[in-house]
Amino acid sequence: MTSSRLEMAGAEHGQRAASIAVLVAVFVGLAVWSFDRWLDVLVDFGRELYVPWRLASGDVLYADVAHFNGPLSQYLNAAWFELFGVGLSTLVWVNLGVLALICAMAFRLLERLSGTLAATVGVVVFLCVFAFGHLVAYGNFNFVTPYSHEVVHGFGLSLCALWCASNSSARSGRWDAATGLLLGLVFLTKAELFVAAVFGVAACWVCIAQRPPDAAPIVRRVGVLIAGALLPPVVAWILLSAAMSPADALVGVLGSWPGISTGDAASLQFYQHGMGFDRIGPNAALMGLEFAALAAGIAVVAGVDRLSARLPNRLQWVSIFAAALVLWGLLQYAQLDWMRVGRSLPLAAVGCTALASIRWLRARELPQRSTAGVGFAAFSFALLFKMILAAHVFHYGFVLAAPAAMLLAIALVDWIPAELCRLGSSGRLFRGVALVLIAVATWNLVELSGRRYETKTARIGEGADRFRARPPGSGALSGRAAVVEQLLTRLKALPDDATVLVLPEGVMINYLARRRSPTRFVTYLPPELVLFGEQRMVEALAADPPSVVVLVHKDTREYGFPLFGRDYGQQIMGWVRERYDPSGPPLGDEPLAPGSRFGVWRWDARTPSPRAAPPDGSDT
Repeated sequence: MTSSRLEMAGAEHGQRAASIAVLVAVFVGLAVWSFDRWLDVLVDFGRELYVPWRLASGDVLYADVAHFNGPLSQYLNAAWFELFGVGLSTLVWVNLGVLALICAMAFRLLERLSGTLAATVGVVVFLCVFAFGHLVAYGNFNFVTPYSHEVVHGFGLSLCALWCASNSSARSGRWDAATGLLLGLVFLTKAELFVAAVFGVAACWVCIAQRPPDAAPIVRRVGVLIAGALLPPVVAWILLSAAMSPADALVGVLGSWPGISTGDAASLQFYQHGMGFDRIGPNAALMGLEFAALAAGIAVVAGVDRLSARLPNRLQWVSIFAAALVLWGLLQYAQLDWMRVGRSLPLAAVGCTALASIRWLRARELPQRSTAGVGFAAFSFALLFKMILAAHVFHYGFVLAAPAAMLLAIALVDWIPAELCRLGSSGRLFRGVALVLIAVATWNLVELSGRRYETKTARIGEGADRFRARPPGSGALSGRAAVVEQLLTRLKALPDDATVLVLPEGVMINYLARRRSPTRFVTYLPPELVLFGEQRMVEALAADPPSVVVLVHKDTREYGFPLFGRDYGQQIMGWVRERYDPSGPPLGDEPLAPGSRFGVWRWDARTPSPRAAPPDGSDT
């Protein structure tokens, strides 16, 4: 008996070692393949560089630099800049390290929910589709140069919170305190991550409350958790209060919650479309149809699996190979739009939550595994709220859809085959078909990312800030790097204390030129105008006028307001026109004009006209 157990432990150790080797190879391969081509020239990530640069230079978040998320990520990145120097490369290498830790945590968590094979498949899907994906024209929707560090840090901390919650027991309160502390840190990142983490932890605790002897001291343990959760926000509030009023510090600690409570930003067309609320009926129907197709496919393959279980062992393997080959052929013939996969993920997450709950009811002898399954399933579903009727794996889906995709992968590879085995089937054919389906979908999405990475060959930036972008003539968004490079040459000739106002978006220009924005506001898109108020922005500009204004072409019709200065931001643009004049012709097309492709335009402060001498020649 002892020898048999040792052999089983050795086999499990070997399988885990092989899985880790595969994951390391995939991680390194994807990182090398996509290196320095993750970010966009102008959109989003410039803020993620500019804000920590200013904080490392002595500015205070919220007081000197406006921000609408929690303070944790920006101060953490400022610390990296203090330690390793200001530069894009600093954040890239740190974020690769953070991603490696997230993968390790995801693997441990998924392995607890299922097994080593399913966990490996889930993390490979995460790496290929989400962590290193480039599925839309703009970059920044990946874990190396994210549009918001808050979502990446919140995601990793949430996984850690779920791990601690699933370990919770009456015998030790340290897991409860750790869970609360991690939730408090998630609160300091982004609202949607905190809500999802609370859902996941609450689901774990509902399971724990039903499990003697852990149910008895539940009130005391909840108190420990809440105390741990309050600690990070309270400490953040105290630290911020040293540099601003306690009321302003509280608003900063609350992050995006004040904006959510008003609902003004959420009513913008951009967010309504992202949630699917712009076409509720059609979007709900599409989600239902995709889920029905997925459920029908699962039922058919499960039925074939049951039939194949009656065959001799050798013929079973033949049937598995044949079924996988048929599926591969059907997927190739169907020519699916792989960018649109994922619409059924909310319903799939509900189904997986139900399956996880059944497994928990049945497996009381494995409380940590079954509890973690329920918690992760609840977390996956809650994270999809922001795109509930229009779920997708691209854009914000690189974080929001990642847990649900991993959950579906382990359900297809482990949970459903295990249920089929319990019902008398082998589960082998189903697992084989599931692996083929996952492999084909993942490969097609990787190929799509590869096409976008291949177009990025032009160099921009200097030293630690160098990266690659699209050269002129390489399709959508091409040529911007060359235009921005010309502009940077001119801006770097300005005095070091010169300030540059970039409208409506392009704080990357400020960062690469190392010229600060004149006010605490760094972006002037519709959400920022709604959250901060256009009148307040104009007043801030009047109090500290910029040395130079740069107009950057940006089509913002996705928000329902196509052009800055014409459809929104009229007050700010009017203020600029009264005080600044073009310093010459624009670089590229005239920005912010109907029909323009891309261009930037530098405007300098208007020189006051000299006073005419009085007719009598006097000075008065």
